[in-house]
Amino acid sequence: MTKEEYKSKIRQWLKDDAEYNKLIEGEEVSDNDIELCLELAKDEWNSIGRQTNYNVEGIPQTGIFTLLTIAHVLEMCGTRQERNRLSYSDGGVNVNPDDKLQSFMAVATSIRNRITPLIEKYKLRLTFGFGINTNPFDISEEIKEL
Repeated sequence: MTKEEYKSKIRQWLKDDAEYNKLIEGEEVSDNDIELCLELAKDEWNSIGRQTNYNVEGIPQTGIFTLLTIAHVLEMCGTRQERNRLSYSDGGVNVNPDDKLQSFMAVATSIRNRITPLIEKYKLRLTFGFGINTNPFDISEEIKEL
């Protein structure tokens, strides 16, 4: 999948376009931010389990890689929200419109908890020579016995 296709899928998952962004104009996450997250996710992918040297467009499990990139985007958005947070109070009412850090981080952690074992299983299959055209979610009996 190309970087442009990844960007499109990531924006679709995040609902990051003018139609959904009623309070801001355009997109919340820039193309440059997504490209940075693609590179960070690639480096993480290559370092999980068996060391690999894929480039972004060569990673075979595109769905899992897209989710890993989304986790990076959510962490970036959460950090940005925290940096720009402004809380105020008026007449005993507390307002904290940008307090989304915990929500972003919770979703990112949930994604990571689901996909990291899948990446490890996939790479384990490669290590034992089961190839990349097999289902990474189905660890064979041979591996279970080791």
